[in-house]
Amino acid sequence: KQFALGTLLDKGSHVFNVKAYGALGDGATDDAAPIQAAVNAASASGGTVYFPTGIYSVGSPISISGSGVTLQGTNRCGSLLKMRTSFGTRDSYRGILQFGVGTVPASYVGCAVYDLGFDNTAVADQGDGVSYKNMPNCIYQVGVPMVNFEAQRLYFNLGVNGQGILFRQLGFPANTTYSHGLHFRDIYCLNGAGTISCYNSGQVATAVMSDITIENIVNRCTITGLNDDRICISGDNNANSATPEVETHQVSIQNIFVDVLPGAAG
Repeated sequence: KQFALGTLLDKGSHVFNVKAYGALGDGATDDAAPIQAAVNAASASGGTVYFPTGIYSVGSPISISGSGVTLQGTNRCGSLLKMRTSFGTRDSYRGILQFGVGTVPASYVGCAVYDLGFDNTAVADQGDGVSYKNMPNCIYQVGVPMVNFEAQRLYFNLGVNGQGILFRQLGFPANTTYSHGLHFRDIYCLNGAGTISCYNSGQVATAVMSDITIENIVNRCTITGLNDDRICISGDNNANSATPEVETHQVSIQNIFVDVLPGAAG
């Protein structure tokens, strides 16, 4: 039997091709709804959401609602997820890909993002550069522990205050599961307020995140941003706690290259 190219859905090995769900990847059509449908199918029992070569324009966030979900492109320059100008302003957005928003598991286990590019430069309102809510992130996590997460071979083209990867509230004193096994490798980032940020906030007791690997990161900064953290791993003390809110163990950071052109943020 013959199948139209790009429409085969390989359920046998749990590969969910976004084009089988109607995504075009033509850079013009809003592909958010069909991509979300593919992600929902993978989130139900785990699997790989596959993005064939193309520019996938999205006008709303893509939310991952289950463990064991891998988002896989052809390569970071071949499969690109790009925010549309209609994506939103300030509080209406969190990230192109979202973990911990909407229906979520008790913890995310074994999720990954491979060989994808992200572009948030089309969003006119680039936020205030201070609040996580007011920055257009590419991959965003909040409120749910992340266990054994991998991000590899990614490309970020960011606006002035955009973030590549922003993980917050990674440690949870009320839970027995803390975030660990977070691995970020081979990432190229152009501009923005930060490439990778992992921190804890809003908790009332000491929490833990551990086993974090950040390797082979390139960040080129050619424009001025308000928040200048290229890589940030930290706790966040607030008025509710007399002690640091996060303990961070077993962190490895290697091969980081930052190229800040004259006049740009450092």
